[in-house]
Amino acid sequence: METSVIIEKLKELENLSDKYETVLSQKEDADEAFLSAQNYSPNRLKSFDDKYKNEFIKNKIGEEPQELGKWNPLKLMKNKREEIERLRKEYFGKRTEAEKEYYQLNQKKRDELKKEDEADKTNRINIAMSRLKQADEDLNSIRQVWQQYKILPDKLRTTVVIKKLILFFEESRVENIKEAINLYYEEEWKKEQERLAAEHRRRMEKAIEEQNMKIQELARKIENIDSNVDRALNLANEALDKAEEAFYK
Repeated sequence: METSVIIEKLKELENLSDKYETVLSQKEDADEAFLSAQNYSPNRLKSFDDKYKNEFIKNKIGEEPQELGKWNPLKLMKNKREEIERLRKEYFGKRTEAEKEYYQLNQKKRDELKKEDEADKTNRINIAMSRLKQADEDLNSIRQVWQQYKILPDKLRTTVVIKKLILFFEESRVENIKEAINLYYEEEWKKEQERLAAEHRRRMEKAIEEQNMKIQELARKIENIDSNVDRALNLANEALDKAEEAFYK
């Protein structure tokens, strides 16, 4: 096959692969959007309850009695502990009744908000499903055409790789597909070796730097030890001199 024909075929495959990768990306986005829609939690009802429920209960039965703190001396008094426990028990009993009253008084509004939340989530899921269905159809359609191009193995049919192969032919570095593939793998191997060598150098430089820091720290400790020893010897000599002076007086 002539070089010009190979280049033409590769450019056709490059264009097709570019479309395939775009559609594949759209399919991944559609999958993510569908999962997001399934996990979506509307908050109209929750926001309503957060805004009005506790305020209603507080107005109805007052504030919740607080437990005695760990270090509160009143906690040592049995009668005080029992009183707090009684008040809290009474409060939670009243709270249950207040909650029932809140739900009864706001049933209509809460039902409306609940329906709006359900409709919102259903609509999001339907939109996401429609988008996902279209993405599946587009992907299956272009995949059938994409797979018909057998000029390259599947794992090499990416726009990045194809661009490199085309360049090999345009620069007259290869004469056929086999040579182009071999050259591609050769250059990729060299790049990997260079990466590994750079990584090795980086690790060695880091190890040397850490070793130098340890040596410097050890030197500082030794210097401190020497300084302490000198100071101790000086103090000992001073004490000895004073003892001698006292002895001969």
